[in-house]
Amino acid sequence: MNEIIGRQTIAVGISAEIPRPGQAEPRLSRLPRLNVRDYALLLKPRVMSLVVFTALVGLLLAPGAIDTLSAALAVICIAVGGGAAGAINMWYDRDIDLVMTRTRNRPLPAKRLRPERALAFGITLAVLSVAVMAWAVNPAAAGLLAFTIF
Repeated sequence: MNEIIGRQTIAVGISAEIPRPGQAEPRLSRLPRLNVRDYALLLKPRVMSLVVFTALVGLLLAPGAIDTLSAALAVICIAVGGGAAGAINMWYDRDIDLVMTRTRNRPLPAKRLRPERALAFGITLAVLSVAVMAWAVNPAAAGLLAFTIF
């Protein structure tokens, strides 16, 4: 992504070099690029929405009173945990995704993200979601969340 400021082109978020007239644009691969859209796609948002819907229905049908803050934190942790599972799954299936027409444009087979970054992202989200669930809701719920992620 480039921005034109006056006569100079700056590669936004990628390089601070400004090409001089007659020089080629700076290479975009010098610094790692953070592509928020690709990281969001790792979370499999459509699948995550089904997980959140199921969690909300479970909370609504649960007997007794449930603290609103605990319920909200539980749903957030479940959503993040579901996204973590999606990221880990995309890391695991990256070779299969490359040969399927429907999945070959995902971030890993298309080489827009490195596999180790996707795995680190998924594991980080998994650990955070389980830790917050244990702290904010209860250890049993956190254990179930960890079991469903892995």
